[in-house]
Amino acid sequence: MTSSLTGPPGGVACHGAGASRKKASFCIFIGHHHLCILLIINGYLFFVCRIECFLFDIERVFLKLFARCMFKALRRKYGS
Repeated sequence: MTSSLTGPPGGVACHGAGASRKKASFCIFIGHHHLCILLIINGYLFFVCRIECFLFDIERVFLKLFARCMFKALRRKYGS
């Protein structure tokens, strides 16, 4: 069974883990004016965080790196 995270309106892509992982999934949606973070552990939505902000291209790059680092930390803690 495969599911997908659609994110906020506007068709922004998910950066981080896909929703089909068995234990921990971390997903960050980067929009033009907001940032949305989802954490799913064992199939349960753990938290959703939406941050209103205005992002420049360089900030988007740093946020993608942040998402990657967070995902690696979650994989180490909860396994893959």
